[in-house]
Amino acid sequence: MRIGAVDNTYSYQGINESKTNKAENWDFKNAIGGKGISTISSSEGLTLHYDKTPTDGSRCLSSWVDARSGVNTVIYKPADFDESDPEYRVEVWDKDGNKTEQMVKISEVDPSNATTAEMHAYSAYLSDSGKCKNAVDSFLMCRSQIYDKNPSYDGLGSANFMELARDMMQMQYTIGNTQGYLRFKAFFDALSESRNFFGANTKSYAFM
Repeated sequence: MRIGAVDNTYSYQGINESKTNKAENWDFKNAIGGKGISTISSSEGLTLHYDKTPTDGSRCLSSWVDARSGVNTVIYKPADFDESDPEYRVEVWDKDGNKTEQMVKISEVDPSNATTAEMHAYSAYLSDSGKCKNAVDSFLMCRSQIYDKNPSYDGLGSANFMELARDMMQMQYTIGNTQGYLRFKAFFDALSESRNFFGANTKSYAFM
């Protein structure tokens, strides 16, 4: 099966469904709402896990697999989700197929020092709440830059995503890409505003 890239070199979302549904050119964002559990794999040896209709009533918001590390992260919105205190269930599959699960409380995530799982959940919150519709894609593009700074990154550790977003802004600004600059500015601003909303201070980044 093929697997499709979403905006950057290392991060992918499902394009083709497994044989159980016999569908072609499935886009994961449009696939949610069908029935059953789907496991999507590619000829490159990557596997994308997600459950479209969890029995606990939660809703799958995003699933993505890192082509460099093989790590797969899935974000679920619980059935008892509280808008005033957002919390998401995150499943992580490592490169060996081992699964771990955690609950991520958005108010406790620090984007300047967050794991991939925490930041994926945070970005899903920004997108799902309408605070920044392209937050997940912007997060994935920012995350791909970690490998430039740390080639041995395991796909799971913490990083300063505020700084990464700021760097992406600077890069787009420098090359004169107004659309790209505005895209990452919206993501950076959403991170800053949401941190202020949750009562956390964010570092002010000078922009040149």
